[in-house]
Amino acid sequence: MNIRKYFSAEQVNHGRQMELDLLKGFAIIFMVWVHVTGQMGNNDLKLPFFIVNDILGSPYAAPMFMMALGVGICFSQRKSAARLAFRAVSIFAVGLLLNVARYVLPSFLYAQVTGISYTGEYLFGDLFIGDILQFAAFTFLFFAFARWRKWSLGKLVMVGVSCSLLAWMLRYQSTGNEAVDYICSWFWGTGEYTSFPFLGWIIFPIAGVCIGHALLHCRDKNAVYLRVSPICLLIGTAYVWYAFVTRTQYLSEAADYFLLTTVDALFIILLGIGLLGQNALLLRLCKGWKFPMLTRLSRNINAVYCIHWTLLTFSGLFCRLFLEEYRFGFVTCCIITVVLLVASDALASLYAAKIRPALHASLLATRQHPMWQPVFKFIHTVFPQSVSRGFRALNVILFSGGASLMPTDKNEK
Repeated sequence: MNIRKYFSAEQVNHGRQMELDLLKGFAIIFMVWVHVTGQMGNNDLKLPFFIVNDILGSPYAAPMFMMALGVGICFSQRKSAARLAFRAVSIFAVGLLLNVARYVLPSFLYAQVTGISYTGEYLFGDLFIGDILQFAAFTFLFFAFARWRKWSLGKLVMVGVSCSLLAWMLRYQSTGNEAVDYICSWFWGTGEYTSFPFLGWIIFPIAGVCIGHALLHCRDKNAVYLRVSPICLLIGTAYVWYAFVTRTQYLSEAADYFLLTTVDALFIILLGIGLLGQNALLLRLCKGWKFPMLTRLSRNINAVYCIHWTLLTFSGLFCRLFLEEYRFGFVTCCIITVVLLVASDALASLYAAKIRPALHASLLATRQHPMWQPVFKFIHTVFPQSVSRGFRALNVILFSGGASLMPTDKNEK
């Protein structure tokens, strides 16, 4: 099977990749679903909860988003090292703000109502606990460095596999200091504080970059998907099914989903390639249907992620404080998931369409207001480069949303 004939030396494939939008859209649905069952589920129906928590909400969720992130970087026109570094700073800042909304404020309010102690030690842990946004920030910083150093795809793959193997060896290795473990958990699995450590998960965005590079040079995506994806989907699905039936691999009692082994990662990458082909087939079968909600979720994925966590956290806090039973059955969790998805989608769309442009205009008006002109003129004189970079960084933090993960019309080399 010679598939080289379907590829070109030049970049021939541009624009939004709809199968990628579907991959991200389904991933965010599964992520919201697993967050609801994890926060509010009572595990009354063990099999459905297990399927959501350990299958749909695990290999079909975060790894797919991370692979899509890598593909999106390839197709983005704004992928200079500086732009990627600014993106890293913005996402890290958003991650800290989300930790405040998701952990610090609810814990503080709960402590005030119940009278329990909320010390500085807990505050530090809540503020700096690592999650997918922190991982994404380090990922953008990594790709900024790789682009600055002009790393080849081969070097990226070697680094990704090496990082995964290193994370595998470092699993559960603690520094002996709880505060240091919180920071180190951003990079490897130090223990209970760890979610998406960089070394163990960077292999997924790197795989996405390799897939994106192939798609950029692909003359006939459908032909390639037809030849490659069914095999990958079969192998990846068989691996997940094997882990499910035997309770081994990432589903074993001694394993941790956030601390995937290199073997787990490689099979899940094959699953992701298979799902991209499956989505491409779905688009061909439903020709003319744009899958609007999935597309919106994909486009506004950062906003949806932050909004749904904020709504879910404060809903859970309300239930714990004022309801006798704050754990619900599977059917109720499914209803909560649907409501939460619809609300998050609507609020994220409102932010993208109305609030973000208004904030952007307000920032520009403030910069151009006569009252501030002497101040900016003085600062520009003293720090000519810093001011421009500072405004660019603030603009990225407030208004970039999730757009830079996907192609844009602007060209920035």
